[in-house]
Parts: sequence; C-alpha cells; structure tokens
Amino acid sequence: MAEGDKSQTAAPESEIEQILKRFNAPSPDVSVPVPNRGYGPRFGGSVLPDKEWGGQIPAFDNAVKGNGYFGYLPRKDKPDWKSSEISIGVEVNGKKYHVPSMVPGLTQSEVDYLLSTPEEQIFSANPDMMRNIQAKAENWAKYRLDRGLPVFATAPEEGAFKPLPDNAKR
Repeated sequence: MAEGDKSQTAAPESEIEQILKRFNAPSPDVSVPVPNRGYGPRFGGSVLPDKEWGGQIPAFDNAVKGNGYFGYLPRKDKPDWKSSEISIGVEVNGKKYHVPSMVPGLTQSEVDYLLSTPEEQIFSANPDMMRNIQAKAENWAKYRLDRGLPVFATAPEEGAFKPLPDNAKR
C-alpha cells in the first residue's frame, strides 16, 4: 500500500451474504410473530439434550410452524401434502440442533429431492444429495446462530427466497 493510501480491502462476501443480496432478503425480525396457520408446532432450533438426540424426536417447543424460506410447497410424492421446512438434526459449534433443511442456497434439484422423497428416506435414497443439502443447512444455521438469529424463517422472510437454478454460479 502506498504511503498515504488509507483504503482498506473489504472482506469477501460469504456465499450466504451473496444469496441474501441476490434475493434482496428482508431483515429477520423475531418481534413479528409467525401467524398460526394450523400447521402445528415445529422444532424451534433449540439446542437438544443429548438423551433426545439419539434418533428420537425431541419434545416440541410449541413454536408455530411457518411457511419457511421458500414458502409452503406442494410435495411431489404426496400431492395433497405440502412442506415448508423439513427439519433435520445438525451439529453447530459443538451443539446439536434441529434446523430447516429447506434453506436459501439450495438448488432446484435439491428442493425437488426434498419434496419428492419420503421424509423417512431423505438420508438413504440419495446420500450424496442429502450430504450436500445437510451441509448447506448446517452452514445456514451456523451463519444465523453466530448472529443471534433463529435458524427458521421469521415472518418477514417467509417465502422471500427461491431455489437457485441448478447451473447457478455461487
């Protein structure tokens, strides 16, 4: 840097920051309650006790299930059903969480896989696809948790994102 040159190089944007910018994402707002649309409760992204992690479904925390980042999408395997979050278990910063698998940054093929595969088979039908999805869900959760944000979409964020095209540059 030349003497007198006070300019600094900005840190490169993370992949998640690029996605947020691409969709002109609304700011998360935990003060706006997610309306109760009758979908039932969800796993609110809270830390799970180890005894509940061993393949067992944790107790509901009574958080209202929302429309998710992509909105409430029809399932391809059960046309009368819809999905918005499809919670999975991940480890972030050494703690175990339930987080949405349908997060910004997924490609159309990845979302189609989640919507066309029975939920009890998402880890076994195509393990490579699910590893990619899980890695994106973990990265999203880490990004959110590191900023003190909920891992699930807040009311202003519901439906604000679309899957990326399969050939999208990231």
